[in-house]
Amino acid sequence: MVAKAARAQLALFPWYLDGSPDIVAGNTVYSASGSVKSQISATDGYNAVANFDSDNMAEIVLVSGGYVRLLEHDCSVKWGPVAIPGGGAGGPPTVADYDNDGEPEIGVAGATRYVVFETNGSLKWAAATQDGSSNRTGSSVFDFENDGIAEVIYSDEITLRVYRGSDGLVLFQTLLSSCTWHEYPLVADVDGDNQAEILAVANNNCGFGPQQGIYVYGDADEKWVPTRQIWNQHTYHITNVNPDGTIPIFENVNWLEPGLNNFRLNAFFEFEGPPCDIDRNSVVDINDIRAITTARNTPAVPGDARDVDGDGVITLNDARQCVLECTNPRCAP
Repeated sequence: MVAKAARAQLALFPWYLDGSPDIVAGNTVYSASGSVKSQISATDGYNAVANFDSDNMAEIVLVSGGYVRLLEHDCSVKWGPVAIPGGGAGGPPTVADYDNDGEPEIGVAGATRYVVFETNGSLKWAAATQDGSSNRTGSSVFDFENDGIAEVIYSDEITLRVYRGSDGLVLFQTLLSSCTWHEYPLVADVDGDNQAEILAVANNNCGFGPQQGIYVYGDADEKWVPTRQIWNQHTYHITNVNPDGTIPIFENVNWLEPGLNNFRLNAFFEFEGPPCDIDRNSVVDINDIRAITTARNTPAVPGDARDVDGDGVITLNDARQCVLECTNPRCAP
């Protein structure tokens, strides 16, 4: 990795599809040996990488100096610079299919707006926010209901919000103070319950509110879909790390993987453990049975471990089957 002030870095395996990792850092692409492969004459900034056209080469999103650009892999300009509505330097971009149209969109936070740009750089929607501290914060994206439409998670100086990806409708908000730097909320299964949670940080440094520390939010109805238990770096893009925390020697190309082509988004995780071990602790017990009965009569997403019979609905019949699989007598933990 190349360390440069106030910008994110990432390594891709491969970048030019030649089996050799390159490093994208702000306005420059470096080879693994540190030599400059390509560069744009623009203010340094933050990146995301995804495929925005029909070829197999990814494009680079560059957010810097209050503008958003989309660059080809050789740093030539595909579109932009486009000014961030509401001003501000702009933070790390997020790439996802926000509206289930099969095309990647770009999310960027500025000083007074969270903004989503279409694939071609036109404005999709913007929501009012407040970040005069740094105006360099980021966001993450996750499809909590597995309906193909991503939700956006963003936290400014005073509020954590979840937006509907298609139009910016606020689905959830709660007070959460921060004198911001370069942080962003993220999504992971933090407690091994086979459901996603939101992680966010807070501080009271600038007097925006009393909150401080790490906050974890989950679904009160326990209907959020499963996801990975890991989010290991600022430029997280799923293929950069294995589920067990090891780093792949040769990284799969995110933008060529079916169902991916995204950046700062966590994946739906299909359960790979033994049948009925819902909490993945290698023991089938009463806790697993309760996880099923609590969600009874609700639709199951593909790969949901609680849908034991695979009929698309979590039912008491699934729980009955798992009682027969309990490791200890009376399903004792």
